[in-house]
Amino acid sequence: MNRIIKILFSYTAFFLVLSCSTGRMAYNRGEYYKATMQASNRLRTTPDNDKAIEMIKKSYPMAIKYYRRQIDGIAASNSPDKFLRISDHYKKLNKLADDISRCPAALEAVKPVMYFDEQLQKAEEMAIKEQFDYALSLLKSQNLYEAREAYDKFLWVKNTAPGFKNIDEQLAIAKELSTLKIVVEQLPDHNTNYEINTRKFYIQIYNSLVKNASGEFVRFYHPKMAEELNIVPHQVVSIQVSRFNIDAIRESEQNRTYTSDSLSIGTYTDNGGNTYDAKGIVQADVVVYKQELTANAIVRVSIEEFQKEPINNQKFTNEYIWNNNWARYNGDKRALPNNILDLSNKDQQTPPTPQEIFIMLTEPLLNPVSNYIKSNIRN
Repeated sequence: MNRIIKILFSYTAFFLVLSCSTGRMAYNRGEYYKATMQASNRLRTTPDNDKAIEMIKKSYPMAIKYYRRQIDGIAASNSPDKFLRISDHYKKLNKLADDISRCPAALEAVKPVMYFDEQLQKAEEMAIKEQFDYALSLLKSQNLYEAREAYDKFLWVKNTAPGFKNIDEQLAIAKELSTLKIVVEQLPDHNTNYEINTRKFYIQIYNSLVKNASGEFVRFYHPKMAEELNIVPHQVVSIQVSRFNIDAIRESEQNRTYTSDSLSIGTYTDNGGNTYDAKGIVQADVVVYKQELTANAIVRVSIEEFQKEPINNQKFTNEYIWNNNWARYNGDKRALPNNILDLSNKDQQTPPTPQEIFIMLTEPLLNPVSNYIKSNIRN
């Protein structure tokens, strides 16, 4: 029973593949362009395939009829893109003719094929002026997103007719109006009782945003630059160190005694004049010193539409702990374990300055802050 089911499944799968490759399923869905292309491709590999020949004889005339009807309907409409859409349809019809012409079996089945070169040329000429004029009308709104639509249309015109009047100038205007302009400002530090310079942190974030701006239609400015260029931003990003605190140094001492036996503490000579190591216990008294300093910082980031309510707010925090351990001993250092011996070779260190601590605290925040801003601006 299972064998019969497998055989039936195999035959079903075979006929499904065959019907897809000859275009029958696409034809039944009214996708005449796709059906014609599939039948043509099938005839390239099996020129005597009767199903593909039968299909292309039906689908190609239907495709021509379908696109002509579409073209007539578009031409009668008031669509601002009608000539662009018409030219796209003529390109598809010419694509079908090209594809069939390169397959002898397909060409034999439907010849002659129909090219629409003259109609395509006229439609493209009309589309160039249509798209250019429509793009100009979009720019009048001074709207960011309509300007981007205008930019795409000017770009199409330039690619289609590179020497069209004023196209480079209009492209530059559209790109400027399409660009999201963002001012990144540093607010005064808050709740900070130390003489530190936070400017470098702000500059590093700003440079990261400028260097890794997401897309060609995003541009960042610092406030002075925006003022000099008379830029009215779409959005403002505010960065503030709202907290920077260093706790008092915690210091501790711990007294320890270490001993080790079976070590040589001298020599002795027996009655026969033989010399031997004298074994015994060695001892060392140790003081282990510890210093610990904890600091923390909070950086707040807000993103808002210019002169409007904030879009997003986020708080970034980090903690930094500085440790300094060393030891001093009195006695035989051979009694010391390796870790204590290492500490005895260290000296007391001067704690880092507030500026150094601030840098170590905020460096790990650079990427999270930059990524947050890039992810949350409204592009």
